[in-house]
Amino acid sequence: DVQWADAPSARALAFALRRLVDEPLTIIAAKRTSSGVLDPLDLAGSLRDGVERLTIGPIAPVPLGRLLRRRLDRDFAPPLVRRIHEASGGNPFFALEIGRALRGEDALLNPGEPLPVPSDLRELLRRRLTALPRFARDALLLVASSAHPTVPLVEGIEGGSAGLAEAENAGIVVVSGTAIEFTHPLFASTVYETASARDRRTAHAALAKVVKDPEERARHLALCATGPSEEVARALEEAGEHAVAR
Repeated sequence: DVQWADAPSARALAFALRRLVDEPLTIIAAKRTSSGVLDPLDLAGSLRDGVERLTIGPIAPVPLGRLLRRRLDRDFAPPLVRRIHEASGGNPFFALEIGRALRGEDALLNPGEPLPVPSDLRELLRRRLTALPRFARDALLLVASSAHPTVPLVEGIEGGSAGLAEAENAGIVVVSGTAIEFTHPLFASTVYETASARDRRTAHAALAKVVKDPEERARHLALCATGPSEEVARALEEAGEHAVAR
């Protein structure tokens, strides 16, 4: 996912990589190969020698059928697996989302009948998210709005515990220890982009009350503000002092 690295992080990492000489380190990076996607780390220029490229192609129909059966607990007929394979281009993540949509439709397609899924993946993800109960979507918005989402952070907000459990059961997020991660970055962006401005402000206001880090608190206060605010101004000043000290 290095194509999603922000510019300052990419520059910092590239700076460090260019200075590796004799250190016994191996760097593994995964990047999309579609047109127009550049390598923000410039691994070829930073490491020069010793760069090995492995191209991961699309998954084949037979293993895709096994993946669908194992992850979705349902047998898909071979002709339907082939159609899902064609529609997804062999991308396992896209194929699983199409499979979930088919399972939701409980559809037995007739020959030649189009797959009952939209062509746009974001719309497909949006449909899956809107099928969740409101308290689960609220918990997901807290996770998407937080710079470092954790279980104690989300559970510290009313309704967060039940919503987080529901979202995890639906396969939208995974909890590792206390850390919370979306199973795919597109879920995070879809959750945040489809939320109303009012819901975003509510989420940031709730997070501002429970986060401890002054820099993150200032960010949440700024994002829930609707106009000039002395409280936000003071928080930003404190966050600046904290950043300078750090």
